[in-house]
Amino acid sequence: MRQKRYLSAAAALTAGLAIDGTALADTVDVGVQNLTVSAVWRAQPSTIQQGGTTAFKLSLRATGDDATTGIKFGASTFHFESGTGDSAPTSADLALAPTAPSAGKTASAMLAPLSVTYFEDGVYTATISAHDAGIQWNQGGVASSGTYSLNIGTTINVGSALPTIESASVPVLIGAGDTFGFSALADAGALGGLSYQWDFDYDGSFAADSTQQNPNFAYSEGGTYTGMLRVLSDTGYTPFAFTVNVMQDNVVPMPLPGAVWGGLGLVAAVGLLRARMALRAQRLQQF
Repeated sequence: MRQKRYLSAAAALTAGLAIDGTALADTVDVGVQNLTVSAVWRAQPSTIQQGGTTAFKLSLRATGDDATTGIKFGASTFHFESGTGDSAPTSADLALAPTAPSAGKTASAMLAPLSVTYFEDGVYTATISAHDAGIQWNQGGVASSGTYSLNIGTTINVGSALPTIESASVPVLIGAGDTFGFSALADAGALGGLSYQWDFDYDGSFAADSTQQNPNFAYSEGGTYTGMLRVLSDTGYTPFAFTVNVMQDNVVPMPLPGAVWGGLGLVAAVGLLRARMALRAQRLQQF
């Protein structure tokens, strides 16, 4: 069962979230006497695919009035927590090193980025919190100190990663009885576990004639055949339809180029080859 982490109502109010968790704020301002400590919490990127990794970053900025100088963030511990699917929630304690005193009324600090990998699709909450973190400054030449507490969250959208068919080699023109070596190459991303299924005479109901990645096949009779390749992973499959023109007389096999395609580029390439095939068939009929 997929585990997801949500903030409590109290934490939601602290972070500026709606109690139902639908309106998530990843920035917050905290007052420390005459200082304002601003925190920005981000996942970069915030949208990834299954098996992808994102980097979480927390930046802090303290601002005082014109009489403020020498702002210094003290050594502090921040707690990170986020769900990552069926596994136990990921958590970590991150150390903020003390900063040098600022020359003016502002000072900045940043936690070292934390990289986290998500293995299941969904929308996840990642929180960062600190309690009684120290900060020091001079106010009109007088040394001052105080503490601040943060509890803020951000969301990560993890999409379902389907295999990507990077290249395929299929014939667009072949003679009846001639054997052609079909082949395909796909990428499953970080999850792995690819398998291939070929239906060489797809009629609307898929039935695999071969489960090899690079099978050999011959059409016994002339005609125009629709074929279908399915590349499967644990998350689903990606289909690729192709058309094979089988001539009754012997011809030199004409393969579909093994170029790398993606998205509409693949569809456009197949459409162009079909147009060329139709023109060639018309010319053959003239002889």
